[in-house]
Amino acid sequence: MSSMTNELRKYWGYFMLEFKRTSFYWPGLLFRISLITLRLVLPFSVFEILRRTGKISDFDATFALWAVLIGQILHNCDIRLSKRIKQEVRSGDIIIRLMDPTNYVFAKVAGSLGFFLPSFIVYSLIFIPIVYLILPIKFNLIILLTFTLIAALISNLIGLLVGMSSFFIEENDGIELVVGKLMFIFGNQIIPIILMPIWVQNIARLTPFYMALAAPIDVASGKYSSLIAFGQGIIYIALLLWFAFWMLNKIKRKLVLNG
Repeated sequence: MSSMTNELRKYWGYFMLEFKRTSFYWPGLLFRISLITLRLVLPFSVFEILRRTGKISDFDATFALWAVLIGQILHNCDIRLSKRIKQEVRSGDIIIRLMDPTNYVFAKVAGSLGFFLPSFIVYSLIFIPIVYLILPIKFNLIILLTFTLIAALISNLIGLLVGMSSFFIEENDGIELVVGKLMFIFGNQIIPIILMPIWVQNIARLTPFYMALAAPIDVASGKYSSLIAFGQGIIYIALLLWFAFWMLNKIKRKLVLNG
């Protein structure tokens, strides 16, 4: 029991390290707040034109903007694990990290959640009340928060895998690019899923990229089943973790073989 407690304390330490670092780095937070604001201007204008011309309903226009907003908040709460790990691989620091008395995967995920939490709180307190006053929409806040945590885990695990791939493919920019585009396409950030053809919506909802950005607002507003989404979320987290541990073992084995 005490050994498990000690292990949890180690990962709590990684969490708190990033939490404190992010909490006091206000210039970075202010920059991202400005970025989210700018990225909301164009879709707001487009959806307003579509609504006025009768191309989409008032609800669809409102929901589409909320989809972009929540996706932007989640995207800007991402610690960008892929880039951090790539830098560790290039500098050779990954060898030191792997020698730490902690699990590399859990340590990275704990740190990324420590970055995520303060960022999410700040962005939500600023944007959600303002947008709600302009474009009110019914959604379940508890469900939104629950699926936000699931989305954060999935998003960071995807980033972890992309970053770890740089150990095997030194120039993994192509993987980063493809994964980033898939996240945006299936995550409500290029064309909101609600505006896509039904068959595309069905494909999108089967992907982890949908769960990483689009699912929280879709489920919280009743657009998608919370039961199905929860099951998908747990399955994806388990699969991504398994793949991360598999890659970690391959990396360790390769390091041992190469001396």
